[in-house]
Amino acid sequence: MKKKYTLLKLSEWLREYWRSLCALVYILICLFDFMIMPIVYTSIYNKIDTKELLLNISQLDTQAQVVAVTSIIPSMSREWKPLTLQESGLFHISFGAILTGAALMGGLVRNNLAKNGINPYDHYYQLNKELNQNENDSKHKE
Repeated sequence: MKKKYTLLKLSEWLREYWRSLCALVYILICLFDFMIMPIVYTSIYNKIDTKELLLNISQLDTQAQVVAVTSIIPSMSREWKPLTLQESGLFHISFGAILTGAALMGGLVRNNLAKNGINPYDHYYQLNKELNQNENDSKHKE
């Protein structure tokens, strides 16, 4: 019985706070894609010692220097390309639509309930009351 109560409580929590959770996930994805990964990526891939490389290239003949510079230099400066900006930023457009729709609809529902004199959060308090009552009843039967 305890497990069922926990699952019901979790589902009610998700029903109430899914908008906040969705916004938090979006913020974490953006933080990772635009701030953390560029630092990690450039620190891993830009560890080439430039002075040593130039010394080695300067010891080659002119034609070999040209080949070395044109093949090595472009690969030295690797940049992180944000994954969420691929496909014309469809990820951000989609998440923006979800969050905007959720915010607008959540506000409309709460406003309509409030206009009718209903506290929008009474349902959750009533449900918790019923769950606690059912749990107490099942304990007394045993």
